Amino acid sequence: MFFGVTGFIGLIGALNACARACVQVLRMPLFQLPQLITQLVNARVAMTRLQEFLSAPQQPPTRFLPPAEPGAVIIALPYSGNSIHQISVLS
Repeated sequence: MFFGVTGFIGLIGALNACARACVQVLRMPLFQLPQLITQLVNARVAMTRLQEFLSAPQQPPTRFLPPAEPGAVIIALPYSGNSIHQISVLS
């Protein structure tokens, strides 16, 4: 009877040690699980946006400035220096 009880307690101790070892091995991945879920959600949103953008019909190019009229003077300010360059448009 005593051997059976001590054997059972020893089995519980071995099971406890095994369970602790498993928890220690899985501890870091379990801590990283919320970050992984967040990254997966962000990747899914990005892929959906890319898919919508790539499946949209192509837009014609837009002009930001109206075309210059013939004889108009365009003033170009250089990035360096204080001189103003005038360019006349001849068409």
